Amino acid sequence: MSPASGLAKSYKKSLKEHVRKDEAYGRPDFYASLSWQAVWLSPAMQAAQSDLVRKIYKHTPDKHANFTKTHLLNLQGHPVFFVSFYSYDPAESNLAHKNSVWKLSLQSQGRTWQPEHIQKVSKLDSLQHMLYPFADVWSKFFLVHFPKNLDLSQPFTLRVDGPHGKSELKWD
Repeated sequence: MSPASGLAKSYKKSLKEHVRKDEAYGRPDFYASLSWQAVWLSPAMQAAQSDLVRKIYKHTPDKHANFTKTHLLNLQGHPVFFVSFYSYDPAESNLAHKNSVWKLSLQSQGRTWQPEHIQKVSKLDSLQHMLYPFADVWSKFFLVHFPKNLDLSQPFTLRVDGPHGKSELKWD
């Protein structure tokens, strides 16, 4: 077995622990109203991504530290999710637009938080496709930042609501 195949198994395991997905069907024509997947970029997930990149590129510690600073996310204590989002009407799929019909929220311990910032990722590069293998050509991609230092050690839910449906992704 090559190092790359063992590495893929390890990263796939981390991804499986951190990704959630759902689809909602609320249209009379039976097409999906929305389909989405989210990866919680927890410290453990970030470490798995960093380790994958280090091993693929065979970085020395110094080179990897520099690469991490410039290419991987510096979340600075903010809970962040990479979200792949598809809505039947592509014009309504931009979660980052201030007038989006879809609203995201994070719920935990009886409280609800709105995103502080939603950053649209215009086009995924090869590295991002490797880190998020579920990304497809029909979806739009976002980095969703929630308020700093939220305690996500308890079960929490990422929720999307809109006029065509609603959906929840739960982490226990």
